[in-house]
Amino acid sequence: MTLNYREVLNGIQNPKKASKYVANKLVFQMRDYVVSSSSYRQIGRNIFEENWDMVIILDACRTDIMQIVKDEYEYINEIEKVRSVGGTSPEWMVNTFNNKYKDDISNTGYITANPHSKSVFEHRLERHFRGEGENNRMSDLNRIRKYGRSDYVTPEEMGLYYPVWAEQDPSNDNYYDLYGSPRKLTDKVIRIDRERDLDKIVVHYMPPHTPYIINALREDRDPKQYEESPWEYIRKTGDRQKVKQVCADMLRWGIDEVKMLLENTSRERVIITSDHGDGFGEYGIYSHHAGSLHPFIRKVPWITTTATDNKTYEPDTNLEQVEEHSAKERLEALGYL
Repeated sequence: MTLNYREVLNGIQNPKKASKYVANKLVFQMRDYVVSSSSYRQIGRNIFEENWDMVIILDACRTDIMQIVKDEYEYINEIEKVRSVGGTSPEWMVNTFNNKYKDDISNTGYITANPHSKSVFEHRLERHFRGEGENNRMSDLNRIRKYGRSDYVTPEEMGLYYPVWAEQDPSNDNYYDLYGSPRKLTDKVIRIDRERDLDKIVVHYMPPHTPYIINALREDRDPKQYEESPWEYIRKTGDRQKVKQVCADMLRWGIDEVKMLLENTSRERVIITSDHGDGFGEYGIYSHHAGSLHPFIRKVPWITTTATDNKTYEPDTNLEQVEEHSAKERLEALGYL
């Protein structure tokens, strides 16, 4: 860590700011180190080292929130806690779809509602998925590109790459459409499982990722602060419990879709897990960051179950060519802008 003369002088004049500045410097350098270490030494469990037919990712799912809802779903029994290979979605994608597992990935379908798939697989970490250039700060994408690994697959090297999020119309200002209904993803996966011959399928749902909007959508109202900006709400009030409650509601939105999926696909061994969790202010950390080793961010649930196609649902969709759309509105909706 290097300091210039002006930084030293400002530190002498403002000792409280100086201590905060040094602490932030140390945190950022630790993240750089962890991004590099986890890329090349693999800190965490890579799904391609396990035995499964379908993996279901519930984005930003904390293990304690899964524990809140588990008794409501008969297919959730034992919840194992495992370390993820990433602290953010892009870091998880880069470390998961490693060329080391290229043979398996070549017959794996990745059907995703997470638009960071464009940042990683299409833009190769050079740009955010909204299509604009990087700013000068050390963003998560910059950090992964600079310190992480680059030997991960392209979309063409997957058995199927299907970015469901790209089919949504960004001109629609409806909050629900900007976030993306998980039912659209469920419909596509059911079609793909029934119509395509893939050894493995990875399904990436967005709930329970912030903003926690499901109750606002159902009640046809604007989101409250603890739903739209939970980190600001916790900082302001210290109330984590309210945030955990609405996060659990968001998780139920995703878990209900998983139930539909398990009843309408045929996969003998199914894993339900997450790419990363979230910090709710524990140890002063909020949200999630590349290179984080925070226990609530890096430790994720791992549930083993099975799927049997009972043909109880017929999705009203087809597998037409995915259209390209701007993703700026969705980036804003997910809290990245």
